[in-house]
Amino acid sequence: MKKELKIIAIVLAVVLVFVAGFGLGASKGITITVKSDGSAPAAAAPATTAAPETTAAPETTAAPETTGVIEGAVSEVVEGASQVAEAASEAAADVSEAVEKVAEGVPSTPEAVCAAYVKAVNDAKKAAGNVTLHKTSNVDIHVTDCSVAALRGTVDSLVQKFITGSDDTWTFTDGTDPEGRTLNDKITPPNKDTALQADWCQSATAAAEGDGYTMNIKLKEETSTYDGTNTVNPEAHSSCLDPLNLATLDLGPAKISEANMTYSGATITATVDGQGRLTKLVINLPMAGTGTGKIAVASLTIGLEGAMDDTYELTYA
Repeated sequence: MKKELKIIAIVLAVVLVFVAGFGLGASKGITITVKSDGSAPAAAAPATTAAPETTAAPETTAAPETTGVIEGAVSEVVEGASQVAEAASEAAADVSEAVEKVAEGVPSTPEAVCAAYVKAVNDAKKAAGNVTLHKTSNVDIHVTDCSVAALRGTVDSLVQKFITGSDDTWTFTDGTDPEGRTLNDKITPPNKDTALQADWCQSATAAAEGDGYTMNIKLKEETSTYDGTNTVNPEAHSSCLDPLNLATLDLGPAKISEANMTYSGATITATVDGQGRLTKLVINLPMAGTGTGKIAVASLTIGLEGAMDDTYELTYA
């Protein structure tokens, strides 16, 4: 019995040694022998000498290969970043060059701005190609005073009826729409060339926008008068716009015998593309006026104030 216990103890010890060293020495062919006489042979000792072989030198030498891969990846990243930076630099240079070219074509003086505006608008009015014109018109003018208080509402309703807004789109093929009209009929001033002089402007500037530029113009204040027979129109405003004049309003039963209008200065914003074509025109025309006349048998004097806003958008096929 003691012999069997001794053998079991030896076997257990050997198993422990085997388990502890299996991962390190199994692949090296470690051999363990147990004799039936209960004694463990000295040959088991080599199991402890297997430790030096567990350094697995071939596996640790993989580090240099991994390092090489990392270095290669880093090199590729650095090279890619360099290419991106170079491309970005070239793109920035191209943009800068494009901006400089646009800037070279942007008018820089009031005289140049007015000349560019006149050319762009008149060229659009004469466009012979395929163009779509979208125009919106908003009018906000009210009677602010009436010598016959009871008639103020009546006169105001007459004014509102005459000056309603609009939203229209026309398509021109080879310069004309299906009804035979041209862009000259629709772009202000209607049916005549526009004209504008720097002397008529409070300011006239331009700034690059996209591949073209936008002009911002503000006219000087002007007045117009009507004495019942003769009308003196505002020279600057009439040259490039179609200003509303109280004297020309057909108010039905109300007849104007005298009128005075003040235009504090219309603002004009015109955008042209890289080909110098007018693509958008925005006009704001503030005004105020007084007029004397009759409605039925009652004589009255009225005052009005407000503004007209027109926007033209042109799309070229």
